[in-house]
Amino acid sequence: MFSFFLLTALLIAAPPLRAGTQTDSTFHIDKTINIKGDYYYPPFEFINENGQPDGFNVELFKRLAEELGIQYKLELGPWHQVREELENGEIDALLGLMVSEERSKKVKFSIPHSVMTHGIFTREDQNIKNLEQLRNKEIIVQKKDLMHDFLINTGLTDKIIAVENQHRALNLLSSGKHEAALIGNFQGAHLINKHNIKNIIIQNSKIEPKKYAMAVSKDNDELLWLLNMGLYQLKASGEYDEIYEKWFGVYEKKSFFKRFRLPIIVTISGLAFLIIMVIFLRHRIKKA
Repeated sequence: MFSFFLLTALLIAAPPLRAGTQTDSTFHIDKTINIKGDYYYPPFEFINENGQPDGFNVELFKRLAEELGIQYKLELGPWHQVREELENGEIDALLGLMVSEERSKKVKFSIPHSVMTHGIFTREDQNIKNLEQLRNKEIIVQKKDLMHDFLINTGLTDKIIAVENQHRALNLLSSGKHEAALIGNFQGAHLINKHNIKNIIIQNSKIEPKKYAMAVSKDNDELLWLLNMGLYQLKASGEYDEIYEKWFGVYEKKSFFKRFRLPIIVTISGLAFLIIMVIFLRHRIKKA
């Protein structure tokens, strides 16, 4: 449920926008905007079994564009490629990009709609518990992902294995190659579960959680304003929460049970024991 409240808090904290709708907005986009995303970053954005763009980011943007009357062309491709296209001003926007000070020099971010955490993914037979133990080790990351930037900027290792997507990172690690992978906790757990990868465990990296937002090219202030306006409207109408629940509700419910499984089992067992004792005592009293 955390992300349900996240966008509300971020919207409240953001600078106020002038009131407006599709017909009376200060800005209006006449052209068809070119927006792209990662072709394999489930469940946020990916190509589905029908060959169509799908995921939380895709559905959120489509609904937002419909609300604001934005005409668009949406495509998904290799992450390193689409990120470079935005930074070079070759496209108008990305569906999702983790916010960082370095990236803010090249693109502009919308109001964040999610928060991402990153973990250390290792094989079960490895004794790696923290980032310092990865110093000078071979670490797998997604090419041009925030963790790729992290390794370059921190100098933790120069043995960086940059691959096209996070599924490839986990497959390499699972096969016995390299020491660890630094990828998103949610994405990694989703892929491990979906592809039944058995020998990978997740360790807490203690890397600061990162805000996740749509991003536009540097000179696209009108589009940025409209995207923020759309996020306000979708949150106010409750549609943001509906889209979020569709894509993440099941995972959060599973996570809740997994996290509190022991207390739940103990509580249920205790209640069952009390019920049995009450029935037993009533039977003894009645017999007496």
